[in-house]
Amino acid sequence: MDVVILAAGRGSRLEDITPPYFKPLIIVDGEPLIRRLVRTALRISSGRIVVVAAPENALPLCQVLGDLPAEIVLQRQPNGPGAALLTGLQLVTSPEVQVLLGDNVVSVRDAEKIAQAVVPAVGVVLMHPAEAERYTYLTPSGRWVEKIPCDEAKAEQRLPCWVGPLKLRTDEIKAAIERRIRSTRTETDTVEREVPIGPLLNEQGPATLVPVSSVDIGVPAAWLPAGKLIEE
Repeated sequence: MDVVILAAGRGSRLEDITPPYFKPLIIVDGEPLIRRLVRTALRISSGRIVVVAAPENALPLCQVLGDLPAEIVLQRQPNGPGAALLTGLQLVTSPEVQVLLGDNVVSVRDAEKIAQAVVPAVGVVLMHPAEAERYTYLTPSGRWVEKIPCDEAKAEQRLPCWVGPLKLRTDEIKAAIERRIRSTRTETDTVEREVPIGPLLNEQGPATLVPVSSVDIGVPAAWLPAGKLIEE
């Protein structure tokens, strides 16, 4: 199994708090998050470790990763995380791939649980609907909804929200991303539209839900205590 780490985001939500860093370079428990993620990937996979980066952040990523055996590939246009994943998948050779997000603190234990789960697998935490509105969450009818609350979900006490690690079938997720790009592109488009990952989960079939303790450091309130939740 190969691992793709998505680290091509611009980190705009934290720009007033952590200049000049973008999120994968934030120090968590004494170590840059991206380096911790690569070390976690090496613990659960003997395959390729691919880090997807924006061009402006490639050099600092190389400097931080140092001698760790990860390959960096550039997402040259900011077309969303789905397009970033497709960029990383170009280097993947295994039939299954684990996906980690460059702004999530993920423990080795969580990554191992995803690696051992039946594919497709989605790492989730349970959240109140009011907290879930900025996440991709699973509605009671079994459909993944990205950041847009619906009446069906609001009636629930807790919703399974995707917070980070995924395990997907490589060829199927590549095909799903390519279909979405084709379906949203029109002759009048001058630029490609962003491709989110959340809706793509609906094309993977019933997912294995794996409870995890991942923390999204895109929110300052989550970033500050993140180091305490890391499990080695």
